[in-house]
Amino acid sequence: MVVVQDREGVVITDEYVKSHHYFNPQTRKAEDLYSYYFPEGIRITDINKPLTYSYVNPNWPEQYAERQIGPFRILYAVKDEAWLDRLDARKLAETSTAVRKTAGINFKDNRVIILPPDLESYRKLHAQKKDELLYWYPSGFQTKDMIVMWPPSVPRYEGDAGAEYFWENEFYEIVTHELTHLAVGEVTGVFSPVPVWLNEGLAVYVESRYAAEVKIYWDTVYDVCAGGRKLLSWEDAARYSTSSFPSDKARTHYAQSYKMVEYLISAYGNAKLLRYIVSFKLPAENTDPVDIGTSFTDNFLKIYGITWEENLAGFEKTYREQAGTKK
Repeated sequence: MVVVQDREGVVITDEYVKSHHYFNPQTRKAEDLYSYYFPEGIRITDINKPLTYSYVNPNWPEQYAERQIGPFRILYAVKDEAWLDRLDARKLAETSTAVRKTAGINFKDNRVIILPPDLESYRKLHAQKKDELLYWYPSGFQTKDMIVMWPPSVPRYEGDAGAEYFWENEFYEIVTHELTHLAVGEVTGVFSPVPVWLNEGLAVYVESRYAAEVKIYWDTVYDVCAGGRKLLSWEDAARYSTSSFPSDKARTHYAQSYKMVEYLISAYGNAKLLRYIVSFKLPAENTDPVDIGTSFTDNFLKIYGITWEENLAGFEKTYREQAGTKK
């Protein structure tokens, strides 16, 4: 495969090619090989202007156009160009500021946001492996090098009020959440496995500090889940993505992940949490599989100096005390 940009060419060998799968809406599974994409996060440094996955855009039948809005490069279908007028460059810049300030990660700007033309294209971008199941459609998600938003031409909510809420508020909340994931990927190395609860928990935490309504919502969800004894095991929360669960368990996953990160930052500070996150970064030459369901407790002991069980006891005690003050 040859990539050409500004009259310069780079040959991409097989190890730099990622397979992608087609999503069959009847079976709700990713089945047939769909295309070959430039690998997410890989940067070519032997030409003057480094190429990234987001720049290459090979074999995408949508043929996205591009526009710079605030600190983001927006890829969109030409038929959806009018929707770009609803994007606020100031609010997009505020999402970057929120992630830097709250997460404490100084990441690179000029990230890509894709606005797919329809749900089929959205789902193709989401499919990661053969036989992958889709329990529910997220309102947005991130790959290792870009953010994919809900198709603008597909109403997310009914009525004008719902559309207004999405474009004026929720769009930027989603970007804040997904941008946090990209920032974590930048400091850990995009192919290093990070406990899902830690990654999602930080993303929801940052989002909850960006929008007060988000904090109220997830605090309430956790109260309900904890009161109903519906929490996931922390091993499962470390291993499995939220999209691996039906929507009710996915909400539980988000809620308990968020509350744990909130507790860790409150009890030990943001800097220690970042040290914990970075502890999962693997050397580029390390291709050995990692059991993140057990390594998250080992790394916790190294960074925090207490066992996961001791931390869990402190977390639960603090939550009970806080819950008692609400009554």
